[in-house]
Amino acid sequence: MKRYYKTLLLACLVMGGTTACTDNLEIEQHGVQKYETYYDTDEQIEAGIVECYQQALSMGLNSFANKALLDGDFWCGGGQRGDNGGFEQMNEYRFSADLSAIQSWFSGYYTGINRANTILDRVPEGKSAVGDRARAEAKVFRGLFYFELASMWGDVPCFDHVLASEEYAQPNVPRSDIYQFIQKDLSEAISSGRLYEKKSIDGDADQWRVSKAFAQALLGKAYLWNGDAAQAGAQFDQVLSNPNYALYGGPGRPADERYENVIQNRAKNNCESLFESQECSNPSNFEFNLVGCMMRWRAQYFDFSGFHYGGDVDHNIMSYQSGQDYGFYNPTGTLYADFVKLEGKDGLRLNQTMKTSAQLEQELGLKIQGIFYGVEDLFMWKWRAGFDTQNWGGYGAMSYTNNYRWMRLAEVYLLAAEAYVQSNNGKATEYLNCVRRRAGEPDLASCTLADIQIEKRCELCGEGVRYQDIQRWGIAKDLLAKQGEKIPSTGPDGVIWDTKSNNDPSKYGYKTGKHEFLPIPFKEIKMNENIKQNPGWD
Repeated sequence: MKRYYKTLLLACLVMGGTTACTDNLEIEQHGVQKYETYYDTDEQIEAGIVECYQQALSMGLNSFANKALLDGDFWCGGGQRGDNGGFEQMNEYRFSADLSAIQSWFSGYYTGINRANTILDRVPEGKSAVGDRARAEAKVFRGLFYFELASMWGDVPCFDHVLASEEYAQPNVPRSDIYQFIQKDLSEAISSGRLYEKKSIDGDADQWRVSKAFAQALLGKAYLWNGDAAQAGAQFDQVLSNPNYALYGGPGRPADERYENVIQNRAKNNCESLFESQECSNPSNFEFNLVGCMMRWRAQYFDFSGFHYGGDVDHNIMSYQSGQDYGFYNPTGTLYADFVKLEGKDGLRLNQTMKTSAQLEQELGLKIQGIFYGVEDLFMWKWRAGFDTQNWGGYGAMSYTNNYRWMRLAEVYLLAAEAYVQSNNGKATEYLNCVRRRAGEPDLASCTLADIQIEKRCELCGEGVRYQDIQRWGIAKDLLAKQGEKIPSTGPDGVIWDTKSNNDPSKYGYKTGKHEFLPIPFKEIKMNENIKQNPGWD
């Protein structure tokens, strides 16, 4: 019995000692802010909304790259077959719901939505001018991220607050309801009077912020995608009547504004831009982004011995470094054919968007000396590399300092033309002609949806809009039915075609009843009992 009491006393002493030690250790950690009180100051609120900007920056280039693989305008490319298997699967419509690129793409938008919800949950309306601006911007970002999800994945979870753990298993919401939710968010942000408004056509120090014009254009897209052309047109009209925006290099603009630079580094935040994700170009604080390196030519297969600048200052800053440029995302022959159909082989946009090997040899002295895989004798010029797109203080050619353009004015003109093509063809045609005039093309007397579609394909190729367009127009099934059937390569003797890598038509190409929407990632299906997979992906 005495032994029992000694054991019990020892146990009590140990428990008491542990409790005392735990109490002593429960002290406030220095330098850590509590979530419940973090958004008390304007500085903290600003830091919170910057997280939304950061997520848009993170999503921009990668999202555009994924869309380029899916829209039929680009071959995957790379060094050789299998250089990036996941990219090839997307490009040839052989991917499944467990592809990591799909998972990170899908979850990345929800990361942005959670950051926006955090601001809207933690910062009450009327707290301060900075707080109200952050709330308006958070609604724009939430609208942007939900628009991307609804337009590509269809019915997905939609919620307006930071979820508690018991709420994680969110169900699908009809995309028409999501578009209405987006419309409400964007309308409230616009009417708040807190969004940035551009002060002059030349821009100002705050041009990096999401603008009222961008919110209006995005609201117009949400209406158009939801079948309300009249409401969409009204929003686009508001943007196009704003005197502080103009087509870069268009009528009345300075002569040094050349179309080939419209999305180049040297034309960041230009008169046409509605919103750009800002990349850092400080050598001591660079942004590492492989996408910029991947989308440039596979320079190791060029002979540079005869390279010359041709007296053109824009060529003077071009730089391709053997072994550092990966050669993905190369234009397709069908894209080239539409350019020729629209404006002829000597068209301004065609020759400032892509080059053939013959043009590169004539203009720059570059000769093909190897085999370019996934190249149809077409090299993208619109996003060519230059010293000003690479950060030589960091990873050099493997970093990328150009901004991603979320929207520019040309897209708004073409969206507006589509919104009015049935109800007011004269207005639609005038909007379409505004874009054509900048390209040196003659005015049309009237226009059809087909006219707008080909104009948009050429004007905005490689800018992350076509994939959602061809899905919405219902033409993807015809354009992409044989995607992956054959793959081109280009060498000194011209184009050769690989017809053996994919020999089972059931395993490649766009499939009706399946590819209208991207798959809900397998991981989400496994973890969320309330979410349903899109048709065809089970």
